[in-house]
Amino acid sequence: MGFFGKERTKAIDNFKSFHEIFSNEGCLDIEGRKKLADNDAIEINKKVCNVTHCIDLQTLEKDTKSKYLRLLKKEGLSTRQIARLTGISRVVVLKA
Repeated sequence: MGFFGKERTKAIDNFKSFHEIFSNEGCLDIEGRKKLADNDAIEINKKVCNVTHCIDLQTLEKDTKSKYLRLLKKEGLSTRQIARLTGISRVVVLKA
């Protein structure tokens, strides 16, 4: 508390007022992708890959499947989410 004053009660008051000050600094704010709900991810999967069910992606040729997996990643789906919804191994999704 020595940073806020030598007298204990005054230091505590200064400490409290210091932490009540609002700041617009964003140094601790984490800006990133938000996780998509599975229902939204399924709709994106159907739209991007032109399939009726997410599992249908497994039956496509390797090159086509890789192309669609890359597109799904660009749409904001995580690799784990893609793997879970499509049934394709996470390692395969990562390599796509």
